[in-house]
Amino acid sequence: GIRAMVRRKALLRRLQAAEGLGAATVICTDKTGTLTKNEMTVSRIWLPSGFIDVGGIGYEPIGDFSIDGNKIQCDEHPDLIGLLRAGSHCNHATLNRIDHCWQPLGEPTEAALIVAAKKASMASEPPPTAVTEFSFNSNRKCMTVVETETDGQIVAFCKGAPEVILDRCTHWMEGEEWRDLTPDHRTRVQLACKQLASDGLRTLAVAQRRLADRAACNDVDTVEQKLTLLGVVGMLDPPRTEVPAAIELTRTAGIQVIMITGDAATTATAIAESIGLHPERTIEGREMEKLNDAELLRALTGDVV
Repeated sequence: GIRAMVRRKALLRRLQAAEGLGAATVICTDKTGTLTKNEMTVSRIWLPSGFIDVGGIGYEPIGDFSIDGNKIQCDEHPDLIGLLRAGSHCNHATLNRIDHCWQPLGEPTEAALIVAAKKASMASEPPPTAVTEFSFNSNRKCMTVVETETDGQIVAFCKGAPEVILDRCTHWMEGEEWRDLTPDHRTRVQLACKQLASDGLRTLAVAQRRLADRAACNDVDTVEQKLTLLGVVGMLDPPRTEVPAAIELTRTAGIQVIMITGDAATTATAIAESIGLHPERTIEGREMEKLNDAELLRALTGDVV
């Protein structure tokens, strides 16, 4: 029986597993790295001054920055350089060229920020002196690195979920000017995030704060407040080429597909549409927590994200 399965390109350690798989009616699948390649690329950046498109795919640091199709010189846009610099400092990834191929080491999201900075041909800086770090976790949804710069200034660089970072910002940087973050400005940021997410891009907000002294660096709640928003990064994680056919095959077999992801609902829905999943509805975690078993069963009928 196992030899017969192998002829059909199915490798099984236990033949009984085939019976279990054959009886499956639902597949719950992760998105990142399963349905997509997990090769993040910064493809669009929102700054208070407007959107900037970034060319290139993958980890090769080649690509132009453009506004409305017109190529720009990054060094003429200090707000762009400020965001890319902050993203590079709040980062643990590295990018190395091995056998004529660029290889990232670290989280794909952080590697994508390093690649974007290299595309901008940013001038190299002396290594900063690290003061402390507040790591990312699923509850905080942000990461902060505090460094002492060459002029002695202590700066906190933050990146994370836009809604989390935005709640902690009191200013934003427009061009070279630091301005108060008004309710209208917050609305603009939220609309920009929705636009990026509707294009299937994962969004990441970047901010920073200058600190008065080292004494203020030890408490996360003190550091991660009164931040200055630098902008929002939109990252593309392209779907695997074989996924649409696999989705269609499961559909013809009568199997329901549920995609589970930590992405924003708008981003997840856009990715699902691109791979042919066409979800009937999207359920967010906070909504699911309020459902009892019967309500959850009804909600999970049909293709769901």
